[in-house]
Amino acid sequence: MQVNTNTAATLAQNAIKANRRGLNVALEQLSTGKRINAANDDASGMAISSRLTSQVRGTVVATNNASDAVGMLDTIDGALKSIEAALQRMRELGIQSLNGSNSTSERQLLNDEFKALFLELKDVAYNTMFNEKRVLDEEYSLSFQIGHQAGTTFDFDLQNFSFNRFASYYRGSLDVSSG
Repeated sequence: MQVNTNTAATLAQNAIKANRRGLNVALEQLSTGKRINAANDDASGMAISSRLTSQVRGTVVATNNASDAVGMLDTIDGALKSIEAALQRMRELGIQSLNGSNSTSERQLLNDEFKALFLELKDVAYNTMFNEKRVLDEEYSLSFQIGHQAGTTFDFDLQNFSFNRFASYYRGSLDVSSG
C-alpha cells in the first residue's frame, strides 16, 4: 500500500496559514495603533509597556491631585488676604482710638467698626470651604498624593489656621472704646 501526498500543496497551505497569521497581526497593530498587543508579539516589550502605561496613568492621577492641592492653597490664600486686610484695618482703628482728640461717641463708632471687622473675620473663616471642608475653622491635616508611586505626598497641616484659636487669643482686645 502506498499513500500519495501532494507535498507542494501542503507547503502552499502552510505558507498561506503563516501569511494569514502575519496579516491578522498587522491588522491588529494598525487598528489599535500599538506595535505590541499581546505577549506573543514581544514578551519583554509587553512587560515594559505595561509598566510604563501604569506609570503614565499614575502620573495623570497625581497631576490631578496636585491641581487639587493648588486649588486648595489658592482658596486659602484668597481668604488669608481678606483676613489680612481686615486685621490691618482693626490695627488702624486701635491706633486711631488712642488719639486724645476723639470723643466718647467717636470711640464708640471706632469700636463698632472694630467689632464688625471681627465678625467679618469669623465669617471668612467659617465660610472658606474646599471640598466641603472648612479650611480655616477646623483643625485637621491633609495629604495629597502627588507622585505616581505611593508615598510621594504633599502634606499640609491646617491646625494652626483655626479661627477658634485666633479668636480665643484676641477675645480680650475687642474693645477699643476705652482708649
